[in-house]
Amino acid sequence: MGFLGLFGGRRSGKTVAEKRVDNSSKITKLATEIHRLQSRVVWIERNAPYEKNNRRRKQMDLDKLKLEQRIQSLERQHHALSSRNKG
Repeated sequence: MGFLGLFGGRRSGKTVAEKRVDNSSKITKLATEIHRLQSRVVWIERNAPYEKNNRRRKQMDLDKLKLEQRIQSLERQHHALSSRNKG
């Protein structure tokens, strides 16, 4: 009877390779989300000056600030996952 046979035969947790694959998919997902948000910020920067409604223009500026904060947060997460994945 092998060592694993004593404890039910199935290992618990993930191997290092499995963790790296999970992290790689998370890194890709974060990068895609960051790109999408950056595209939205660029769209707002292009179109806000031409908006005739003052209230709508101010709302676009507020949305832009919120998006930039979200981008910074996602970039920190992306950096942490990337450095963890280098091993």
